[in-house]
Amino acid sequence: MLTIDRACFGMDPNIFYPTESSDEERAIAICEKCPDQETCLRLALRTKEKYGVWGGTTRGERDYIVKTGMRVENYLKIKCGTEQGLKRHLRMHQVICDDCLKVARRLRKRGK
Repeated sequence: MLTIDRACFGMDPNIFYPTESSDEERAIAICEKCPDQETCLRLALRTKEKYGVWGGTTRGERDYIVKTGMRVENYLKIKCGTEQGLKRHLRMHQVICDDCLKVARRLRKRGK
């Protein structure tokens, strides 16, 4: 059950239905700080939510979780600034954040 402690409580809901990738990143950043992130994501998956950012994920990410059968808690452990985070950006055709760009540069230097 979602609580009033959630990070989005009282915010304009339009923040979570972005039209641009920079706005999407803002919504995701809010979700990543939320104590109810996992609950919110599970709700979106259970109700097959097609629009918006839920639990810090886009529709493409939610589709990936369903398609692969990945456990929600494992997906949420993938953090930017790691090789897995970089792969997530690439898989979802997202703009690559600065932390993951640093990872890409390190991997390129190592020849991966």
